Amino acid sequence: MKNKKIISVIIPAYNEEKRIKKTIEKLKNENVDEIIVVCDGQDKTAEISRELNVKVLEFDERLGKGNAIKKGLEIVQGNIVIFTDADFGFQDVSINNLANKIGEYDIVIGVRDVDKIKKPHRKIVSRGLRFLIKLLLNLNVQDTQCGFKAFKKDIFEDIVEGVDSGGYSFDIELLHVAKDKYKIKEVPVDWDITEHSKVNPISDSLTVFFKLLEIKWKQKK
Repeated sequence: MKNKKIISVIIPAYNEEKRIKKTIEKLKNENVDEIIVVCDGQDKTAEISRELNVKVLEFDERLGKGNAIKKGLEIVQGNIVIFTDADFGFQDVSINNLANKIGEYDIVIGVRDVDKIKKPHRKIVSRGLRFLIKLLLNLNVQDTQCGFKAFKKDIFEDIVEGVDSGGYSFDIELLHVAKDKYKIKEVPVDWDITEHSKVNPISDSLTVFFKLLEIKWKQKK
């Protein structure tokens, strides 16, 4: 039983009362061992999550995606940690299939097909960010922002110690810190962009761009 895989899933959830129930039910169907919902909004996300008998961390202040994941990591019991978006907008994806690749690889991340983005401006922004991330950080990962990533727990804890980003740029710095130390596997995933996505392609892209410069500057020190 020493090598038994115990899977914990962390969900950062900011005002996700309309989507969290469906996501938790999906994850329960996957028979994961632990689900942790980190709530930092003002709606009923925490209440709904508790009714579904999962672990809930609730905060009054806005944490941001990265900080929410860090808070969840503090109480994780599993030896494999997966974090995913609150809408879990992936189709025909198995948590267990992702987790089963951990061992051969240290980190397994989902990769979305940019060509499936319907709105032209979103497609342009997505391609542009991928280009800048590779250019500025020499990070040869196709899709840093996909909200579906799995790690060995001890490796995740090690990487997070070197990550300052607490918001939307968390994933980029996380993979940047990991790229020279650990084996990363990319797995294609089918995904669905909902109309109520909270990602603003313009303002969030500007935020990410300035964060890229900050990470680049930090790297030179």
